[in-house]
Amino acid sequence: MPASITNTTLAAAVSTTAETTIQVKSATGFVVGYGCYVDREYMVVTGILGTIISVRRGAWGTRSTPHLAGSTVFVAPPNYFTQYDRYGAGTAANEQVQPYINILTGSVWSVLGGRWVAGNTYGGTTNYGLSPEIWADIPLDKMAIDPAYGSVAGDDFLSGVLTTAHMYSLLGANGTFAQVANVPHGAALLSAPATDEDEATVTAPGVVGLIKADAASTWCFETRVKMNRITTDQAVFVGLAGEGASEVDASFLTDATGALKVVDSIGFRILAPTATVPVWDTVTQLAGGALASVQAGVLTSVATYIKLGMKSVAGTVTFYVNGIPQTSTVLSSAANFPLNQVMSACWAVKSLAVSSTTTMTIDWWKAAQTRIAN
Repeated sequence: MPASITNTTLAAAVSTTAETTIQVKSATGFVVGYGCYVDREYMVVTGILGTIISVRRGAWGTRSTPHLAGSTVFVAPPNYFTQYDRYGAGTAANEQVQPYINILTGSVWSVLGGRWVAGNTYGGTTNYGLSPEIWADIPLDKMAIDPAYGSVAGDDFLSGVLTTAHMYSLLGANGTFAQVANVPHGAALLSAPATDEDEATVTAPGVVGLIKADAASTWCFETRVKMNRITTDQAVFVGLAGEGASEVDASFLTDATGALKVVDSIGFRILAPTATVPVWDTVTQLAGGALASVQAGVLTSVATYIKLGMKSVAGTVTFYVNGIPQTSTVLSSAANFPLNQVMSACWAVKSLAVSSTTTMTIDWWKAAQTRIAN
């Protein structure tokens, strides 16, 4: 497997071009002689004293410039950085490091679906695109043209939102699901009105399943979402849930407690009844069984975009937040895992005893599974 580039952030601004030290939040990964890269400036590490890093500024043909506090700092051996862009076909497993950063252009290059792709912000705050940590070894380009490799589905909502009649099914009391106007690159809004126990649940595809949670194939799911509220009194689910109306119905988030209906499901949820701070947990569940917690508190809810993803390799499911693997995984052999159950992509929001609308903006989603017998 390719190595990764360590990243942290600046703990203080670098206000001039002449400063020879920078202060970082974490010195993990810093070694004298290594390179660190901030906002298109490459620096050479010359000394380390706690989180104060001595550097030689403007190296390798880059220009010394001021930097804001909070800027992402990449640190790695010099050969992990490049001065040219990548194009065409690629194999992630054959690469020394992922992603590659061209220090002259600032482009971040990763292998996704067998081809070099630019533009994924690695370790930063934007996290616009697919996470290389999940997708680098998935042959998305081949899946798109040849079913022998498996299947891939997704949406960026550029073409609008069609519920019931096309790809999506909308369920729940008084909920709505519609394209967001005047948003470049497309987005959809799932909304539960400001009434106690109003709910909006949407699945895709609306009728057939998408991912079979088997113990042999590789499958992935990732979506980029944003909540409008990070206060109390809400229930949320993002992930995979049983196909068809018999499992995901108008009471998917069941009652005033916001508990998840006992159906085949695996993913991320917020359960924040009155006076509880919203926190994302990872959960799994088998129809007829009990909800099993995989990891509590993987992320405190924020009102900005986050990426939530899952990847199963040979029956081991890893959860990802903004492309970062979480510490707890779940095996397909675990109790109440929805083994061999076919599920659809699912997003759900519910207002609990409040007078505030609960919404989720969905920027995009992607799901894929390597070929299995059918």
